[in-house]
Amino acid sequence: MNDIPDFYAIAVIFALGVALAFLYERMDRKIWSRSNAIMTGVLEGLPISIEYRYHLLRVGFFLDIGILVLVMSAGAGGFVLLGRSVGSEYVRIYAYFNAFIAACSVGWLMQTPSWYRMLRSHVRKAEAD
Repeated sequence: MNDIPDFYAIAVIFALGVALAFLYERMDRKIWSRSNAIMTGVLEGLPISIEYRYHLLRVGFFLDIGILVLVMSAGAGGFVLLGRSVGSEYVRIYAYFNAFIAACSVGWLMQTPSWYRMLRSHVRKAEAD
C-alpha cells in the first residue's frame, strides 16, 4: 500500500467499518434489545423515577460511545503521523486497524435512533407494569 496515500486508505477502511457496523446491528438486533433490557433492569433497582432512568441511559450511552470514538480516532491519526515520520509498516498497519475500530464505533453511534426506540419501549413497558 505504499503507492496509496494514507488518507485514501484510511477513508476506505473507515467506510468499510461503518458499513460492517450497520450490517452487524441489523443482524444482531436481539442481542442489543437483551442488553438494553438488562441495563433497564439494573436501573429499575435505583430509587429514581422512570424519566430519570431513561435520561441516565441516554447520557451514559453518549458518553461511552463518544469517548470511544474520540480515543480511537485520535489514536488512528496519531499512528498515521508516526508511521509517516518513522516509516514503519507495522505502525501503518496498526493505524489502519485503529481507523477500522473507530469506524465501527461511528457506525454503532449512528444506530442510536433505533436504540432509543428500544430503550423507550423498555421504559414504557416498565411504566405500564
